[in-house]
Amino acid sequence: MPRDPSRVSKVVMLAGLAALASLGACACPDGELPEVSTAADAVKDAAYCAVLGHLALRYTGHAGGNGGLAPDYTTLDAIDDCNKGNTARGILILEKKLRCSGFTLPKR
Repeated sequence: MPRDPSRVSKVVMLAGLAALASLGACACPDGELPEVSTAADAVKDAAYCAVLGHLALRYTGHAGGNGGLAPDYTTLDAIDDCNKGNTARGILILEKKLRCSGFTLPKR
């Protein structure tokens, strides 16, 4: 059964209106505006995440079979998050891993 294009566009429009309505319902304390991330912030976060990932791969982990350090799955998942654009989660995990290993974090 072919889809009705007008019905699909109505559903998309309603979903967009619902998203806009939920944004309007957001109240900021003391009249403060929420932080707006820009493309430049996203690029900086991705670069910072990559640096953290490199450090975590090189200096954290457990003893591997060949005498080197093997990264744990949490580190690998965090690096994967960074690569997929979920830098907030990746940075959070990688910073925690490095701090717990006694590292001073690089400048952001």
